[in-house]
Amino acid sequence: MTGKKLKKINGASKKALNQAEGYQNSSVIDEMQNMNEESFILHKIQEAIMAEFKKVKQENRKQELDQLMFAALQNKNLVANLTVDDSIDLMNVIQKKLKEIDIKMA
Repeated sequence: MTGKKLKKINGASKKALNQAEGYQNSSVIDEMQNMNEESFILHKIQEAIMAEFKKVKQENRKQELDQLMFAALQNKNLVANLTVDDSIDLMNVIQKKLKEIDIKMA
């Protein structure tokens, strides 16, 4: 009789061992899936932060050029010290402001 009990225990042990291996394999798969989800979420957060940074940077540049335009109206020497890129950007801002004025006056 003890031999039959031993076989059942061994059979049960094999079944438990198979289940444990199955849980280990599924936990590895779940862990990989969680890592993929985590990296996806981190990537989306990074994209959102970069988009917000770009937007704020553009707004800051616009405000800087607006201030430069009004300062240039008061001080002619200020325009002489501008770089080529700043001069082009300032010219574009002035043209845009003139178009806005024309639209409002029409």
